[in-house]
Amino acid sequence: MKRIKIITLLLACCVLQIANAEVAATQTPDISDRQLFSQAVELTSKGQWPEAASLFQKIAQQNPAWPEPKNNLAVALINMGKLEQAQQALDDAVSSQANFKT
Repeated sequence: MKRIKIITLLLACCVLQIANAEVAATQTPDISDRQLFSQAVELTSKGQWPEAASLFQKIAQQNPAWPEPKNNLAVALINMGKLEQAQQALDDAVSSQANFKT
C-alpha cells in the first residue's frame, strides 16, 4: 500500500511538472528567488533532499502564487519519506494558481 501511495505521489509530481511550467503572470518571482530555485534543483540532483526541501519551502512562502516550488517541495518530501507533507505540498501547488493544470 505504501509503494502505491509513493508511486501515485511521484506520478502526480510528474504531471504537475509537465502540465504547466508558467508562473502566475500577476506575481512573477524576482531574480533572487529564481536563483534560489535553481540552487534547490541542483541540490535535488545531488540527492540533498533536506537542503532542497528547505529552499523550496522558503521560495514557496515568499511566492505563494508560484506552484513549481511547492511541486518540487513535494518531490523532495517524498524522497525523505514524508508522504503526508508531500501530499499537502501538491495540494498547495494545485490550489495556488487557478490555471495550474493537473
